Amino acid sequence: MNLFFTSFLILFFLSCKHSTNNNINLNLLNKEDSIRGIKNILPDVVLENKITDTLNQLPFIQEANSYIDSFSNHNERIAFMLSNPSKNETDIIVNAGYSNKVFESYYRFFINSKTMEIKIYDAINYKVVSLDEFMHNQD
Repeated sequence: MNLFFTSFLILFFLSCKHSTNNNINLNLLNKEDSIRGIKNILPDVVLENKITDTLNQLPFIQEANSYIDSFSNHNERIAFMLSNPSKNETDIIVNAGYSNKVFESYYRFFINSKTMEIKIYDAINYKVVSLDEFMHNQD
């Protein structure tokens, strides 16, 4: 019985290691303990977690998270809604905002599922721009 349990654990960890070894070019820092409000639309949970972990590292997302945290008396966090790209599209659309009874979108990201390039909708100029350009314009 002990041998069965040990074998099971080894196989479990090996399969987890294999599933997380995707060629995803996102730079990740520390993973948050929990991410509330994510709609599980993408079939690849590892990809979904990498996307939301990366977005959580952006300074303006951290500011929005602090804002939501303060007005909700430390009960809510920024939420993400992710869409699965259709067969003809490569972009995963991610809305970031406040989710209560209705989702209030603050930012809309377009993440290329093949290259993992992140773009964002610039609501002031009515166009999709690179993340660098958006952050440069925030200064």
